Amino acid sequence: MTLISGIVEQDNVFLHSLNRMKKNGYPIVLCGAGMVARLSFDFLQEVGVDVDIVTLHRKYIKESDLFCGKKLTPLEDLNTCKKKYNYIVAFQFFNEKLEIDLKRNGAEILFFDPSFIEARGDDKEYITWDFLKKNESELEWFYSQLGDDLSRKTLQAFINQRICARQKAYYSDLYCKEHYFPDDIISLSENEVFIDCGAYTGDTIAALLKKMTSLGIEQGPEAIYAFEPDESNAAILEENTRYLPQCHCMNMGAWHEKGMLSFASGGGLSSRISAENDNDTTSIAVDSIDNILNGRGATFIKMDIEGAELDALLGAEKTIVQCSPKLAISLYHKPKDLITIPKYLRELNPDYKFYLRGHHPNFACELVLYAITVD
Repeated sequence: MTLISGIVEQDNVFLHSLNRMKKNGYPIVLCGAGMVARLSFDFLQEVGVDVDIVTLHRKYIKESDLFCGKKLTPLEDLNTCKKKYNYIVAFQFFNEKLEIDLKRNGAEILFFDPSFIEARGDDKEYITWDFLKKNESELEWFYSQLGDDLSRKTLQAFINQRICARQKAYYSDLYCKEHYFPDDIISLSENEVFIDCGAYTGDTIAALLKKMTSLGIEQGPEAIYAFEPDESNAAILEENTRYLPQCHCMNMGAWHEKGMLSFASGGGLSSRISAENDNDTTSIAVDSIDNILNGRGATFIKMDIEGAELDALLGAEKTIVQCSPKLAISLYHKPKDLITIPKYLRELNPDYKFYLRGHHPNFACELVLYAITVD
């Protein structure tokens, strides 16, 4: 079986629904005021679609609340009137009651997977049927390198859902709950030297310690090196790991060399290294894994750094070649990462076995490439 033989989607429901909204002429209502809503709002502006109303349930609204300059309108005021609206639902999670409520006066109701918007390349390209055909040979090569059937199905599901942008369309059926440490791929020992790139506030470190404790390794890893460029996240990371003498927390980003870069702080999971230098960015220190380790070894490298993974891997070349560490690398931030990252890792280490797992229950994101060597 080939990769492309399992790709059945060609059309994006989000874009098709927008076209219908433009034609029917009813006001466009954005449901939500969080990260997904902001992504959606910005994309709509980008494609020339104006949002007329932003709505939430009344209990979540304060009188002074604004979203992108717009006052929030209670959803209860909208879906109980006779006027028709086009609803764009920009929530990560929702229940059936919301859908029932919107159907009362919804001319067009769009439930969608926003990950295709967020995970675009520097050229704003996202995964489409044309992208697949243009890069078919390289993507087929990656598919052929995957080590089990679940990995191959996961890649097909990821691409299908990215193309169609329908929430829960394919990806949720293959959802793997155990993020970064799935039992069928990752084995751990008392000698682990763990490199956490994108350590956030220490959530992955906590999960690692819990996993090791369940395996009877009470003392945890031998050493932890945690990169976190967001200043507020890094402060919480320091506090959360203060009881771990083997944990070295660094308020910097992982990169291919030592230097300073622009950084867009999302105040949480959406913080990222930015190519743009504007009012929304600050300067941060960056350095490479090879420089930080300075000849010391590593057994496990995890990366979730919002599209900077390839650059950080370039800065870990010596460590990967010399130590063959286990790798857990986020592969969903840029379309071309599906090609460039596996190809680079294969060049560094022909012995790596590749596995893919999807770690989000609804959206085509949190796709992790695992690379391990087998004795």
